[in-house]
Amino acid sequence: MPSPRRRKGSAIAFSAVLALVLVVLGIGFFLLSMYMGAQNETKNATDAGALNVGKQVLNDNLVTVTIGGTAQEEFFRDVTNITIPVGNVGDGKVNLTNINRVWAKALMVAINADAAGSAAGSAASSVQAAYDGAQSLSNKLSDKLTAENNLHGYFEDYSKQNSTRMIGIDTKVVTLPGAQTWQTSLMDRAKESNIEIDPTTLPIGYNLPADYDTPTTRNPVPSGATGKTFLKGYFPLTVSGHTYWTVPFQYDGKPHLVSRTLFEAEQKPPHDLGAPWNKPVPNAFSVGGKVATKPGVTSETAMSWVQSNPRQTFPFQFPNGFIRVVLKKHTLQWTLLGVDTDSTTYRPFPVEEKESGDGVPYPLVPICATVSGTAHMAMEYIPPTLNSAINYNTPPFLPGSSPNQPMKFLLQRCQEMVPDCKMSDLVTALNECPTLPEDDDQKFFIYPLNGKIVATPKLMTPPPLGCDASADPEGDEEWSESKKYFEPNFFIEHFTCNGTPAPPFPMPIITTVSRSWKPGTGYKKGCLGELTVGHDSTANIIPGFCSCPII
Repeated sequence: MPSPRRRKGSAIAFSAVLALVLVVLGIGFFLLSMYMGAQNETKNATDAGALNVGKQVLNDNLVTVTIGGTAQEEFFRDVTNITIPVGNVGDGKVNLTNINRVWAKALMVAINADAAGSAAGSAASSVQAAYDGAQSLSNKLSDKLTAENNLHGYFEDYSKQNSTRMIGIDTKVVTLPGAQTWQTSLMDRAKESNIEIDPTTLPIGYNLPADYDTPTTRNPVPSGATGKTFLKGYFPLTVSGHTYWTVPFQYDGKPHLVSRTLFEAEQKPPHDLGAPWNKPVPNAFSVGGKVATKPGVTSETAMSWVQSNPRQTFPFQFPNGFIRVVLKKHTLQWTLLGVDTDSTTYRPFPVEEKESGDGVPYPLVPICATVSGTAHMAMEYIPPTLNSAINYNTPPFLPGSSPNQPMKFLLQRCQEMVPDCKMSDLVTALNECPTLPEDDDQKFFIYPLNGKIVATPKLMTPPPLGCDASADPEGDEEWSESKKYFEPNFFIEHFTCNGTPAPPFPMPIITTVSRSWKPGTGYKKGCLGELTVGHDSTANIIPGFCSCPII
């Protein structure tokens, strides 16, 4: 049996060993917690840097393309605005926030040409030029977003602000460069872009394929997205022989971290899109961070994956364009029993009298009667407005043509410039536009100003910024019609028989109002189309009976 002293010595030895084990375990747990804490700090700093990358790639100058002055690129200057009102020219900077506006405007040119069909005229060259401009800007933006050096600064702006004190007091998370860590991906394929489209505002009778647009794919649907549709992103939109693209951004989303699995599942290559897009614009980015405790020595590394989103939508729109309305010189043809005699012109304002000339002898042999007329013209211009010129303001007309067709053409093109424009807005603009007291062709312009449609005579029209008011549409005559009106113009017949005047008798004047439409794509300095209107009147004198003396 051990002595008390031996037992005491064993207990002391055991206690010493136990204490040593506990110290070792404590140190181990402490080092483990330090290691795990260091990993968490590194990961948190990397996540913070990634989120800043997702935010800054949207519109920072370093990853922004400045329009370079070529005609093809300059065409898109009006869609580079983000906050300024519709109808102004933007700052010429193309970025991830507005690149979809560039592609959408090029797509609108193609749609206008495609809808014109056989009346497209020279529109094919405009489609090609707009496509080339959009592709050039898109390719340049893709190059900037896929160059990792452009993104390093955004990463370190935030990663260095996060604490990594468990590794060292003065340590910071900095960029871990390399193709293995800094990559891009094309996420949310075939989901909504940030271009809102109303299919009912497309050219008359024209429809895009049903799978080109989509409602928001977010679930639940945000309240602001109810009833809205958007062009699909990372989905080939093929029109007029060209494929157009947009980048998907789920409605009202924010830049957010995503998993590596989802990120890599939608990288290109190897996961290509539904059609060739050689230089796609990415919407997701991977980043790498490291903590260096000594020069050249890396103690901790981490990666993060972020998907960007501007949280801003834009309409499918042609912000700066115009429609020209040509009001042809008005004519009045006098006829006697259907045979042309005198002809003259009249102004659309003010109301004026036009004489047929000296009394026409009737019959020619013997001369015992004369007949003439006094026409009261321009009464269709009460009030004297562009709306009166186009629509004549008087309902009776001969059948055989569709009513309101000119207004349908005008409204559709107005909705390309101001998507929420209504027929009542267009009518208001036309009613506020005066005709001029000129005996010649007159030109009027319809265009956006401060977010609404206005119409003005040429003499009062500052061309929309970036547009040329003398530019002509590419298309041929796509549609025309003529309508005959029997009022309100009239003439007074003056008939004299054997020197005795008959009582003045009012007679109707038939006015033929002709309207024709030439479509434009908008690429040629903003011209979206031209409506030509003519007022040609006929006053047919029918003399009364006169018994001539026998010679």
